[in-house]
Amino acid sequence: MEKKIMFWARECPHCKNMMPLVDRLIDEEGIEIEKLEIWHNEENADLMRSYKDVIAPKCGGQLRTPTFFDT
Repeated sequence: MEKKIMFWARECPHCKNMMPLVDRLIDEEGIEIEKLEIWHNEENADLMRSYKDVIAPKCGGQLRTPTFFDT
């Protein structure tokens, strides 16, 4: 199974709303999701930017949080 990445931001209300669901997917469904905070971690933000050509067209041309990415 592919690993998924959730790019999220600590202050993002949408991310906060998604966290319980993401945790359930991990705990109950065994889905491998790596949660990477991007507003306070430049390395994670750089990784998200490296996927911009794939992510942005599906998000109105922007990089937004939360974003899920299949690796």
